[in-house]
Amino acid sequence: MKEKKQRAESLSSEIAHKNVEIARRNLELAKKNMEIAKPHVKVGAQALRDTMVTFAAVHMFLVVGGAIWSRNPRVLNLFTVIGVDRVWPQLGYGVYNDILSAVVAAALYAVYFVSLQIRLHKKLG
Repeated sequence: MKEKKQRAESLSSEIAHKNVEIARRNLELAKKNMEIAKPHVKVGAQALRDTMVTFAAVHMFLVVGGAIWSRNPRVLNLFTVIGVDRVWPQLGYGVYNDILSAVVAAALYAVYFVSLQIRLHKKLG
C-alpha cells in the first residue's frame, strides 16, 4: 500500500514538474509571438494615421478653397463640416457614392499599409 502511495506521489510530482516546464515554454513562445506581432501592429497604426492625415489635408484644402471661392471667411470655421460635396454636389448623395467613399478610404489605407509593410520588411531584412 505504501509503495502505491509513494509511486502515485512520485508520478504526481513528475507530472507537476512537466506541467511547469510546459508552462515556461508556452510563456517563452508567447513572448516571441508578441515580439513578432509588434511591428505589424505598429504598421497598421501608422497606415491608419497616414490615412487620417491625408483626409485631414484634403479637408483643409477644401475648406480653404471653399472660403476663397465663396469669398466667405465664415467657411473657415473648422468646426463646420465641409466636404467634397461643396466641389461636386452629387458626390454627397446616393448609395453608390457612399460605397465609393468607403472604397476610397479603404484603398488609401491599403496603400499606406502595404508601403509601410514593404518598408518594415526591408528594415528587418
